[in-house]
Amino acid sequence: MSHSSPPPSIEWLQALLESLPDRIYFKDRKSRFLCISRALADFFGLDDPGEALGKTDFDFFTPDHARPAFEDEQRIVRTGQGVVGKIERETLSEGRNGWASTTKMPLQDVDGRIIGTFGISRDITELRQTQEALGHERQLLRSVVDQVPEFIYVKDCEGKFLLSNRAHAAFLGVNDPIDVLGQRAHDFFPPDMAERYHADDLAVLASGETMREREEVTRHPTTGGFGWVSLTKAPLRDSEGSIFGLVCVARDITDRKMADEQLRQAMGDVTKSKEDLQKMYQELQGSHEKLQEAQRQLIESEKMRSVGRLAAGVAHELKNPLAVVRMGLQVLENPGESEASARQELLRDMISAVDRADIVVRELLNYAAPRQLTLNPVDIHDVLEAVLTLIRPQANAGKIKVACDFGDSIPKLSLDSNKVQQAFLNLIMNAVQASSPGQTVQLRTRHKSLSGLGNNVGNSLMDRFRVGDELVFVEVEDEGPGISADKLAQIYDPFFTTKPTGQGTGLGLTVTRAIIEMHGGAVELRNRPDRGALATVVFRV
Repeated sequence: MSHSSPPPSIEWLQALLESLPDRIYFKDRKSRFLCISRALADFFGLDDPGEALGKTDFDFFTPDHARPAFEDEQRIVRTGQGVVGKIERETLSEGRNGWASTTKMPLQDVDGRIIGTFGISRDITELRQTQEALGHERQLLRSVVDQVPEFIYVKDCEGKFLLSNRAHAAFLGVNDPIDVLGQRAHDFFPPDMAERYHADDLAVLASGETMREREEVTRHPTTGGFGWVSLTKAPLRDSEGSIFGLVCVARDITDRKMADEQLRQAMGDVTKSKEDLQKMYQELQGSHEKLQEAQRQLIESEKMRSVGRLAAGVAHELKNPLAVVRMGLQVLENPGESEASARQELLRDMISAVDRADIVVRELLNYAAPRQLTLNPVDIHDVLEAVLTLIRPQANAGKIKVACDFGDSIPKLSLDSNKVQQAFLNLIMNAVQASSPGQTVQLRTRHKSLSGLGNNVGNSLMDRFRVGDELVFVEVEDEGPGISADKLAQIYDPFFTTKPTGQGTGLGLTVTRAIIEMHGGAVELRNRPDRGALATVVFRV
């Protein structure tokens, strides 16, 4: 019985050097190239791998990379000890740069003498960039969470803390939030109170339903004093929908509760004497001042009242991209099990997931940005024309007509041009995306005083201004399907969106309203009587 002989080893080696995407090379004892693969020749910009014969890394790389590589190879020649999986930053002399995972070994002759080195380098630039982007976004998200005055923390199913922001750590009497991790409520609160908190956790985990803004008494872990908190707990789910913990948001409402109690006591007895009534009036006046202060604080942190839904939304929006990257990293750890084309497609999916997470974090930062404006006299028409320049390519692609009806003698407004452009970009883009081919998005401006308002402006807008105010109106009108009545009340909620998955983060209208109100203006979105939606923005002159 005959057997076919295997191909000569030189043919095997030639096949590897010609077809593998990894960069393979052989060098002599002085680190001069003896042979390189087709992939490395392409990387160097050579037409023929033979052009590298006798050259060194110094002919292709900058000294920042060539010198350490040369020293590694000379150490291998001296000691016989190779280098495995070293992560290197490669900087070529013409300016290109990237990252590679490099393995180098001693090259020996038939007698075991070291006659040089050989190695293989794998391009991991995209993977490295993905890791750096994820680390950057994780730090940004952490910075946002730590700036919130509410207590934000995450627990696992056993009640152990997985995350704590600085406000929560300070409430617990801990300097560094890291020191809270792994602890439980029993480590900070009296047993009866800790058991009550844990029972609430178990109820949320068992039902999968969010416990919203429950008001309850708590005890300060460090001072021992009692107070009131408004507590929200929501389940956290992984990419498969399984609950693995819960996110909690608590807001200190002690001052508000005390003011309410003082007001109730002050109103309890209306039969008091004149002197008592005078005293009650003074107490009411003091309570009123406290309530005004509390109201100002609540208005200033209005968007934080929904931080429970916001935190759950962030976890949900970032969970899927992180799951894609995690899956990709697991596959790339065993590259031999998948084709090169599959790995390239997987890398594209990972980059797309990182881009998605980047959009969520940047819009979240816009939503939580400090309320600082750079105000200058601005022609509102210049702002709208700048936005239309950005919108028109998408409108043209969708065969949507954008018509403008700009009023005459519109006075300049004191605005932050960049922020207002962002607000109108969100409104006009929503109108274009809601329209079908052949439909029209109408943009109008007008200048009136409040006394001249007609019935076509909602009461919610008129309530923000006084009779006699000079106002500038900007209207964005579309002919789309409009907004269903059951969703109108939610359109400004963070992470609420009627768009398909992947086409919106649900922060656009939230950010838009915040920007307009920062300028002392108002925005209203409602359905038109016939069809479509109408967005109205009002600024005081």
